[in-house]
Amino acid sequence: MCFLIFELFSLFVQVTSAGSENIDFGVTKTASIGVAGEVDTYTFTGNSGDGIDIRITKTSGDLWPRITLYGSNGKEIKRSSSSTNTEILDVLSAPGTYKILVDDGFRGTFTGDYSIFVQNINNPKNAKPVEFDTGATGSLDVPGSVDTYFFNGSTGNEVFARITKTSGDLWPRITLFGPPGKQLKQSSSSTTTELTFTLDSPGTHTILVDDGFRGTFTGSYTIFVQMTSSDQSATKTDGSPVTTKVTTATSPGVNPSPGTVENPQQNTPGGENPINYFLLAIIALVVIGAIVLAFSNFVRKQKKAGTAVPGIRVPSSYEGAVSGTINHDIIISYSSQDKPIADAVCAGLEARAIRCWIAPRDILPGINYQEAIIDAIDSSSIMVLIFSSHSNNSPHVFTEVNEAMSRGAIIIPFRIEDILPSKAMKYLISGPHWLDAITPPLEKHIEELGNTVRILLDNERKKRKTE
Repeated sequence: MCFLIFELFSLFVQVTSAGSENIDFGVTKTASIGVAGEVDTYTFTGNSGDGIDIRITKTSGDLWPRITLYGSNGKEIKRSSSSTNTEILDVLSAPGTYKILVDDGFRGTFTGDYSIFVQNINNPKNAKPVEFDTGATGSLDVPGSVDTYFFNGSTGNEVFARITKTSGDLWPRITLFGPPGKQLKQSSSSTTTELTFTLDSPGTHTILVDDGFRGTFTGSYTIFVQMTSSDQSATKTDGSPVTTKVTTATSPGVNPSPGTVENPQQNTPGGENPINYFLLAIIALVVIGAIVLAFSNFVRKQKKAGTAVPGIRVPSSYEGAVSGTINHDIIISYSSQDKPIADAVCAGLEARAIRCWIAPRDILPGINYQEAIIDAIDSSSIMVLIFSSHSNNSPHVFTEVNEAMSRGAIIIPFRIEDILPSKAMKYLISGPHWLDAITPPLEKHIEELGNTVRILLDNERKKRKTE
């Protein structure tokens, strides 16, 4: 009997653990959770102060990928899970061997394929050196894959980086890391994205390039990095100075003729003519005055009329330009973590002549953020909800959806993840207008959303005419 129990226990251990495997930094590895309850184990060696970035992406199946990082002392350091892709960034506190456990984060019962990527941000491996001023090409051929670039910089250097998709479904995302293993800035878009950052410490800086749409899309790209500061000395990856481009604009003043020496008493320093500056100042004052006058007339008309567009009301508290109430057909509600998708939806709808209100773009400076959102909801007959695990768990999104429902607005959930709404959210969005956008390409689903919104807007306009 004891022997039978021992055999069953041994079989259980074999099923739920695929063994331990050393994982290389900077290499995307593919694997699978083939049996319910299975756990994959990876190990790596690190030193105190190393910044370790771990990313995992589901590539097929129902798996909710979860990663758990354990220290050399066997204690859990961090854990993260999601329905599609998730990430852990941690600065190691001690040298030794660390473990990464990969399993299903949804009760441990789901299975599927995944890709995993681990990189030492401070000392990146399998990475390409950045060649400043020179564009480079790359490709992400496997879902969840990540490309690594690195350069050495000094405090005060300003770095500009741009990435552009050249083929495929890729949503290019670029993330800049600096010592000691901290994320400095991140940017993503459906086609082209860029970032600028002033380095706050010297040393090795790392750039990771991946897909910003749940990490699952692939494609080719070009990347361009420039050290734009001219007053700080940067270094290349081989330690030699980087030559930065500094462009000096010539003025339209009087220039000396070729072969003559410029008389410094005839011109201002640099050869500039002071009359040009005087004329430019007068022109600038005239333009600013015209803009101020036109804006004042616009505000006066709006206060007098009380409404800006037929069917869109302006609150009685209107004190000028009230953000979020003028000239829009719908409002888009989303979690900040889904901003790239929300921006793509907004661009797609506006390309179809559907006027969108979206934060923070449409919130004017000086206007209270929350009040602007409430004003926009109150003046909208339709809300498009970017529905994901992030928005499903966001109290801010729940408040916005609840306000829209209380105002009688039509709520269209645009589902980008295969998840069910929470009980509270389900109560608010259980209407008939669900649209799924889980499978690529996203543009096809945005087109369907645009057609749906257009029909609903036309129905609203016909209803107002009959009333």
